[in-house]
Amino acid sequence: MNVPWVRICSKTVSNLHWYSQSGDGLINIPSQSNDPVCTDDLCNIRRLCEFMEEIHSAPNMTELDVLATVASKQRGSDECLEVDWNKTLVELSKPVITDEGWRSWLWQTCTEFGFYQTCEDEHCPYASAHMPQPHPVDIDLEICKVAFNTTDVYENIEASINYYGGLDVNGGSRVLFINGDVDPWSALGLLNSTDHGLPTVVVPGASHHAWTHSKQATDSKEIVDARAIIYSTVIGWLCDECLTERTQKGGTVGSLRTNSVVSST
Repeated sequence: MNVPWVRICSKTVSNLHWYSQSGDGLINIPSQSNDPVCTDDLCNIRRLCEFMEEIHSAPNMTELDVLATVASKQRGSDECLEVDWNKTLVELSKPVITDEGWRSWLWQTCTEFGFYQTCEDEHCPYASAHMPQPHPVDIDLEICKVAFNTTDVYENIEASINYYGGLDVNGGSRVLFINGDVDPWSALGLLNSTDHGLPTVVVPGASHHAWTHSKQATDSKEIVDARAIIYSTVIGWLCDECLTERTQKGGTVGSLRTNSVVSST
């Protein structure tokens, strides 16, 4: 099989670092936006995995060849990829409001909680002799310094943990923690709680806040049940006296197991 390799137009170290960490790197895995019922090629995790397994069965097809083939198919082009770290810093330094909110999000990482996905040792899948640390945390810190004149990122993260309590959630109440088990960020979420005022729900097969998307006839039962839990919980908190059944410790709503459910009958 003729493998179309992905090429960076300008292979400076900073450009390669940015490419490997930007989230739009070698291939796109829709772990946050996974749509189980989409029909386009490679549009969800299942279709992507099936395609990768199929081409990997070809003779002499390495794992790297598979990634390169997927990257070319997703991009629809074999032209070199324009990646410019310095131009990126210039754009991120502009105080301009955009629909994507990319700059606002980065400001929050610099001033509150970090949230950087680094790749800094010899076991990194993108490491090589030419780039042993494809994503050091220094490039994230450089964004904070250049775009927001923020250099105390570590201190800001520590302050946020101390204020909110991390997974212990200091002093919180009436907060519903709901996560999809396909969402990679769920690893940082509160997945279990013994506090009735801090109920948790884990939605099987759901990606990043999938229950907030517009209703579709193809929505899974788990997504439908998650919306029902959110609605009944919030209504219960807003109107306690309207409920004949207050808070039950543990329970099942539809197909979802929760640690604390507020429901009306």
